Amino acid sequence: MRYNGFEYIDISDKQHYRYKDIIRLASKLSSEFKIVDEYESFVLSDTIFKRNFIKQKRSNKWEGSINKGKKAYIYYFKINEELINYFLRYDSFLVLESDQTYLNTFFHTQYDYSFLEKDTGNAILFLITHEGLLLIRKDIYEKYIK
Repeated sequence: MRYNGFEYIDISDKQHYRYKDIIRLASKLSSEFKIVDEYESFVLSDTIFKRNFIKQKRSNKWEGSINKGKKAYIYYFKINEELINYFLRYDSFLVLESDQTYLNTFFHTQYDYSFLEKDTGNAILFLITHEGLLLIRKDIYEKYIK
């Protein structure tokens, strides 16, 4: 898949046995984490996410989207040790429910999310939850994971 000038590859099959390595790598290379809420259900309550909140915007464009009409709320958070430790409590990015619906493990919803590169703000890793896809930039995969 090509997005924003970069080639991405699906690593969904590696998410269970390489999850913690992938999280550590994404956290090392990223400065921000982004949640895409198409359902207007995300609540920024007194949580780890509120403490690390940067900004919110509405857009109809985000990593992996082909949606040109409906806008979603996009929330940005700074990556720090507190957030990394939160991510490391899980053992995968996605879970397949008994009704064959994919959900992300962090929120148990269909929010998409991305890890954004420190220097450029480009996505190094992103999740298209409803399709069960975990995509990483090909150059990063070949340098660190392969």
